[in-house]
Amino acid sequence: MFLGVLLFNKNNYTKLFVLSFAISLFSGLDFFVLKNFGVSLFETNATNLKIGGFMQIIVLSFAVLFREKDLRKYNFFMKNEIRKFSKEIKHRTIQEEALKVDLNNLSLREREIFDLIVCSKSNKEIAAEINISVNTVKFHVKNIYLKLDIKNRKEALTLKKS
Repeated sequence: MFLGVLLFNKNNYTKLFVLSFAISLFSGLDFFVLKNFGVSLFETNATNLKIGGFMQIIVLSFAVLFREKDLRKYNFFMKNEIRKFSKEIKHRTIQEEALKVDLNNLSLREREIFDLIVCSKSNKEIAAEINISVNTVKFHVKNIYLKLDIKNRKEALTLKKS
């Protein structure tokens, strides 16, 4: 009864259960306790108590069946969400492996230049930092774009983030 009252607003099944339990409780109190003091609120008899208990069991059974149905729907939904998430993880893993393979195809100098590109450095800044000419940087950048199948620095940055 205490838990039923705490969960009263949870769903209709709980409300029905609390109502049937309250009727059985007060009928039992009226029949067994108050009748001994010569007072009776409901004119309850043993048959009414049995019927009330039976009704309570039926309501509880329906509540359990409907709750099971709700849980099955939720379980089905969660299984589909897990499947979608697993596919997404698999897809991202494949992309990351492809990226690792692509970056592994770069030479040491190209990899060094690629790392500077994704740090948003210009060709002139890259040339000054690693002590090569701007034309050599442009040559390496062109090779990096070909090997990674990208067209600009923005795609390189996106590729590095993913």
